[in-house]
Amino acid sequence: MLKGFYEGLYGCLNQRYYLPNLKTTIIQYQKMLSLGLKLSGIQFSVALTESIEDLRRTIERCISSTGKKIIVLIDDIDRLHDKTEIFEIFKIVKLSARLSNTIFLLSFDLNLVSSYLKEDVAVDASFIEKIVQRPIYCQQSSRR
Repeated sequence: MLKGFYEGLYGCLNQRYYLPNLKTTIIQYQKMLSLGLKLSGIQFSVALTESIEDLRRTIERCISSTGKKIIVLIDDIDRLHDKTEIFEIFKIVKLSARLSNTIFLLSFDLNLVSSYLKEDVAVDASFIEKIVQRPIYCQQSSRR
């Protein structure tokens, strides 16, 4: 999932902008981030060559050079069938949200996702609160 996310980020940027060495930098950054996921029980093999901060700054410079902000929309998180995938998405956001000029917009039922994470992954209740900085709550309509 992590690899797919960063391939998608590169693909979107590469369609519109020429950003030399971005692909190599993103691949290295993704591998470094995978260490954080490995600590959570998700296995990857990683060869370390540069510091993660240097790689992050390089990616940020590339994004800044476009003059645009990147908005990553992840919808229907609560509809994932594998509860571990929900956990992986939040870990990816947590590890990737530090990129400047990048905004993550997550759509999910907080009560449902919280219950999944608590039951299936044994994550404490404040896990989502630490990742989601500005929650927007929507009330469901009672129209028929």
